[in-house]
Amino acid sequence: MAEKNIILSIGGTDFNFAVDTASYNKYVNEIKPDDKVSPSIRFARRSLTDEKQRAALDDLCDQGLAVDVAGALVEAFRPAVEIEVKNLPSGSKH
Repeated sequence: MAEKNIILSIGGTDFNFAVDTASYNKYVNEIKPDDKVSPSIRFARRSLTDEKQRAALDDLCDQGLAVDVAGALVEAFRPAVEIEVKNLPSGSKH
């Protein structure tokens, strides 16, 4: 299982996170069309490595930054890879 230690500098404060495959997959599975904020908050909290920063992270999430924080963690965790469809089955409309 892959794990990455990620430091996000948010408003001049460094926050330390550890994101692993299980946590990432749980986050993706929790997201629903009408619920993105709560899963983002839970993902950020689960990944935070310093509990002393919990209140500061919660303040940021209360200011509407939960999805941004989770997005930055996902971007840093996932590898940069290009995926391209080379051929489609005949009769496909894509």
